Amino acid sequence: MSLYLVMTSGPDHGRQTALQDHEIVLIGRGELCGVQLNDPSASRVHCRVTTAKGRVYLEDAGSRWGTLVNGTPVESRELLPGDCITIGDSEIELQRRQTRATTISPARKRKLANPLTEPEEFTADDFRRSGGKLFEQTPAVRLVDLVGETFSRYRVGAVVARSRSGIVFRALETSKNRTVALKIFWPDFFREERNIQRFLRAVRTTLPFEHENLIQLHAAGRHAGLCFTAAEFIEGESLTAIIDRVGVAGMLDWRKAWRVAVGVTQALQFAHEKNIVHRNLCPDNVLVRSEDQVVKLGGLMLAKALDEVSDARITQPGELVGDAHYLAPEQLAGETHIDQRADLYSLGAMLYAILTGRPPFVGSVADVIRKALGSSPHPPTKYHLAIPAMFEGIVLRLLAKRRRSSNPTPELLTATRPGGPPGA
Repeated sequence: MSLYLVMTSGPDHGRQTALQDHEIVLIGRGELCGVQLNDPSASRVHCRVTTAKGRVYLEDAGSRWGTLVNGTPVESRELLPGDCITIGDSEIELQRRQTRATTISPARKRKLANPLTEPEEFTADDFRRSGGKLFEQTPAVRLVDLVGETFSRYRVGAVVARSRSGIVFRALETSKNRTVALKIFWPDFFREERNIQRFLRAVRTTLPFEHENLIQLHAAGRHAGLCFTAAEFIEGESLTAIIDRVGVAGMLDWRKAWRVAVGVTQALQFAHEKNIVHRNLCPDNVLVRSEDQVVKLGGLMLAKALDEVSDARITQPGELVGDAHYLAPEQLAGETHIDQRADLYSLGAMLYAILTGRPPFVGSVADVIRKALGSSPHPPTKYHLAIPAMFEGIVLRLLAKRRRSSNPTPELLTATRPGGPPGA
């Protein structure tokens, strides 16, 4: 029996899309989505609907504002006829039969394929190894179903985090009996085979990188048609959690923010010396290890993969990579040449949020972009009076629209160490 996604409210009210068996349908604002929404509150790729053997599954794709089914936020679940998906101002109902509608359109198809049987993997010990030609089609797998299964040489455990690029699992590398952070990328993230090849090139480049303030990459590559990375597992807290706690419980001691600044700065120095621009420096990518409070920056390998992509971009023109609250004005404006100064702005935005419990600009995504392009943030001391003037000055210089402060060195930041500046 035919199944349809029917727009019951929102800018696309009345449109319906037929679902075919053994397909993945992307839903979002992006032009590659099979169900393309004219809803500004939807992410470029907001969620995905998989149809297999007459059953329909929905999975959030790391969207900014989340996906609701029957009013409840979900990460993944099976859909039944009558279920209502809410995305921003749009509501989409799964219906069993065709109804009277303004527009009937087939979804842009992404056929499912059988997974590969042989892995293509690069390890720190053998990162020169490469594999054969990749499947151009998407493997028939729901990432959350990997929990409890074996993926390559990893026993997949609980979901740790989700993002627009994939899911991070806690996993056990059985051959070495060590816990790793296993990230498996969404099947449609790289979109084209040439982008996957750029990802594999980035793996070969970044595997040898080691730095105290970088999350160490152990292995990466492709297995069963899915790109993945296996990295050092950090027992600790993300800056996102710290900022959320500051926003609820009150201001964080500025000295802790200073220690984060030094750690991230040291990691950025290392990356910039390798001519790598991170591009997506945000609280989710920074962890503070519990045992010793060492600051760890992640996402460098994906940053290198994005650097590799030039004429064939992983992202589409005008698409934002990352959280708009922490992106530099030039990224928000859609400029194609992004350099190290973008990372400096993002560093300043993170420090601002750690100190105050809020990013420099708040509001809807459209409001944040407008303010970031045309306004200056309030001084952090408006929200946190105890911040030393010298530290506040560094943060505000990092947030300058143009002619941003040169990369702050750990030596410069020691000027604001506890007991350093006057009145600290």
